[in-house]
This record gives sequence, C-alpha cells and structure tokens, in this order.
Amino acid sequence: MPLLVEDVAFWPGERIYTQYDEGNFIYFIRAGRVKIEVLGRREAQIVDAGHSLGDMAVLDQVPHYCESVTAETHCWVRILHKTLLHRSLSSFPEEEKRIVGAVQNKGGGGKDEE
Repeated sequence: MPLLVEDVAFWPGERIYTQYDEGNFIYFIRAGRVKIEVLGRREAQIVDAGHSLGDMAVLDQVPHYCESVTAETHCWVRILHKTLLHRSLSSFPEEEKRIVGAVQNKGGGGKDEE
C-alpha cells in the first residue's frame, strides 16, 4: 500500500480539509493530533494517531466531507486518493464490500484496524 499513498506533514493550525469539500482522499493520521469540527456543533472532537478521516466521502457514503479537520500538533498524515482506492477495490469485490460495510458501521472517521 505505501506506493498508493502520499506522506504529508501538517503544521499546528494548518487545515487538512474543510467541510463540504469534495471527498477525494482518505487521511490516515500516523502521528500527531487533529481537531474535527462540524458546522452547527459547539464542541470539537480531538483525535490522535491511528484514526482515519474522510473515508465515508471517498467510499461514496456521503457526497462530500462532513467535517473540517485541522492539525492540533505537528502531524504526519498518509493520504490515499479516491481513484486509486476504487481502482484497487474493483479487483477485489469481496474486500470492497467488507470495507464499505466497516465504514458504514463505524459512521466514518474512526480508529484504524491495522
């Protein structure tokens, strides 16, 4: 999988993505902490390394990102492009069903099961 992902560093306060942006990437937080904010909600959620974000949009469960994500600390993030994921999953339909089912069950944005 490393050939399919891009490693990106984010500085504290840097926006990773914004609510309502087109969901083209899944973000795997490898190191650091991020803040997740949803318009209309008072409290932000803080998540640490080991979480993935944006998976519901990339797997076409929702039409766009449903939250805004900002780096709270220095972050190392692995980014997987939607096109590459769909191309890979088309070769493994049973895996695609399993992954989509897992995303639906967790409601998107959850702890990776590595």
